[in-house]
Amino acid sequence: MDIFCYFSHHRITIPATWWINAAHQHGIHVMGTVIFENGSEDEFLQMINNSSKSISQLAALSQHYGFDGWFFNVEIDLPSGITYTDVTSLISSLRAALRSGNPSALVIWYDSVTISGSLNYQNCLDDQNNAYFVASNGLFTNYWWWQNRSLIQTSIKTANGDSRSPFDVY
Repeated sequence: MDIFCYFSHHRITIPATWWINAAHQHGIHVMGTVIFENGSEDEFLQMINNSSKSISQLAALSQHYGFDGWFFNVEIDLPSGITYTDVTSLISSLRAALRSGNPSALVIWYDSVTISGSLNYQNCLDDQNNAYFVASNGLFTNYWWWQNRSLIQTSIKTANGDSRSPFDVY
């Protein structure tokens, strides 16, 4: 294991200290989770509209508790007036803020929202979610990639086109 994601269906999930300590003893990165699911459009809009404050708070939480970044899971359509560039700006700024305190910090994006702003799982890295991949350290694909094995090749081709390792696609 290289990365341990402490996942929960709560808006912000901070890993337990004993998980962080155990993982770090073995050189494993630990990530908290930021998740927006059905019915949380207003909260996501607030995060985007207050991105500087959101970024500083997420970075402060990570630094205070000593974990290595965030798994960003946005499983809603983007609220009206919010574009994918607003989201990628938040992600890339969060990535930079985290790295200022921890050079190995990560932000991993979940394959959920496309550049059109709609919730539409691609099950791979492709032109519909690549902007989020470019802004982050990696992309965790949705679970249905195994139903079409050619999606693996699509992910590899897209990552290579960005001069990124296909191993940045989880």
